[in-house]
Amino acid sequence: MTKQEQEKLTSPQTRRPWLSSVYEERKQRVIVIMEKSISALIESKKSVSLSSLVSTSLKIDPEGRGISESAILNNPVAKNIYEKYRTWKPKKKAFKIFYDEKDTNEQVLKKSGYHLKKLSKSQLIGKILKAEAECEKYKILWLRLNEEMFALQLNQRSKVKKQLTESVEKSPKNSR
Repeated sequence: MTKQEQEKLTSPQTRRPWLSSVYEERKQRVIVIMEKSISALIESKKSVSLSSLVSTSLKIDPEGRGISESAILNNPVAKNIYEKYRTWKPKKKAFKIFYDEKDTNEQVLKKSGYHLKKLSKSQLIGKILKAEAECEKYKILWLRLNEEMFALQLNQRSKVKKQLTESVEKSPKNSR
């Protein structure tokens, strides 16, 4: 059974259909008082939140009962109106990036991740191919530099060996 089917079975209208007119009046009362509360908050340049709506509705309601947070959140029309005018806006879910802490800086990766998140699949593939080509280029460069260093080390060793053999040959001990 889906959540919607469960709500239909447990809703007050389903259990007590003769009270549907009462429920409808209460829904309309919540909407009217909420709209008046929102107008009052906006005119007084105060933030529109659930708690500010509840406290303002107590002052505005001629019966002095006001409306509750649950009345706003459980009434779909009232909830839509509240979400439209509320001061607080929900943040988008953070884009999680998996990284190796040892290799990279977290902040740099987050910034890169937000940028990459906006790209299309083909753009991402292009960036990956470009990055792989650059990586291969630097790998080849690194190998060449290591070969040169090795050659220089061998050259240096042979020079040192040559100098040692010359110095040993010139030394007075070998002249006996």
